[in-house]
Amino acid sequence: AEQLRADTTLDLNGLDSEIFTITGYAQGYDFNEAWFGSLTQMVNSGAQVMLMAGSSQFAFNFGGLARTAEETDIRVGGIDSLTPEFSDLLAGGVYDFCSGSYPSMIGPAIALILRDLEGNPLTDADGNAPAVTMSHAIVHSVEELNEVLAEDTAGNYAYNAGVISALMNADYDTFMGAVANAQWDKVLETKQAYSGEPVTTLSKEYQIGILRNDVTSDEALAYEGYLTELAEAMGFSVTFSESTEGNATNEVNQIDTWAAAGFDAVVSLSSGSTYDQAEACNSHSMKYVQFAAQPEEDDLMDMETLDSYLGAVGPGKYNEAEAGYRLAKYYIDAGYTDFAIFGGSIMFGAEQHAYRVGGMMAAMVEYETGIPNTDFN
Repeated sequence: AEQLRADTTLDLNGLDSEIFTITGYAQGYDFNEAWFGSLTQMVNSGAQVMLMAGSSQFAFNFGGLARTAEETDIRVGGIDSLTPEFSDLLAGGVYDFCSGSYPSMIGPAIALILRDLEGNPLTDADGNAPAVTMSHAIVHSVEELNEVLAEDTAGNYAYNAGVISALMNADYDTFMGAVANAQWDKVLETKQAYSGEPVTTLSKEYQIGILRNDVTSDEALAYEGYLTELAEAMGFSVTFSESTEGNATNEVNQIDTWAAAGFDAVVSLSSGSTYDQAEACNSHSMKYVQFAAQPEEDDLMDMETLDSYLGAVGPGKYNEAEAGYRLAKYYIDAGYTDFAIFGGSIMFGAEQHAYRVGGMMAAMVEYETGIPNTDFN
């Protein structure tokens, strides 16, 4: 994965396998003629399966791949989000592996903030802010997608107010045991165990700002719906930013605006400069949690020195590699050997997409060598 980040691409000439073939590769989000051409080339490269590190719709929407199993033998599996927008693709039978986030995955980030504001911060044995690593959920059909959405939807979220209240009072080991690296069945176990807990009465109506780059996708709207319902149930206030456009200056300006309005905390889904965000919050004594990904190593070392930094919630390197591994292994176990790969934001140095593709390659190496990859089994 780190070699992918250094090269900013996957070098097909560097692959050597007696079993597997990577027939084509595309990446990025340029939406120009060359980019459209690369997607079309990937789709028509002779692959049996498209492995998508993100934006699983692209093979269909921009690469021209047929959407139904009656029209093509090619299959597509991707790592994205579990939202209704994928129902049509899953119904066609070509897209048959969808791994991704679910609306209330952001819930533990709110638990970290509320418990700190209420005087019960969560830290490890050394007093450090936690890295709450979150695993993706997986579905293979519309029916399975609907089952997940039914357990994580308005009025019936997995991390509902009762669960968040329980997490606010849990010790470190209990908190992390309930949410860290939790597969979907574990999420449901936690929901069943704690959803009936009394909802914590907060000492005041805290104001929490949600810093966003993406404000229009189904994934962004799903998080918004969940947070709005949770805020109403627990008695805090939540405000959503306009798009920051992933710009560090825009991020800090928004934080400054919220600070002037007396906000208590910020949860960030924007990745322009997470350290600048955390430092801005610290300068205003506003609590800060990073959501959707873990901070990169250099940023984390600096952020951990800030009193306002409460931790991060979202997939880490392990979880992203795990997601790629599980994706590729699904098709390897089904007998497929010829793959094309969409690397997403690897060309921009994105850690999460590099580790997803690294996990895909790890599954192939494991199968060919016969040596178990114990990190992901």
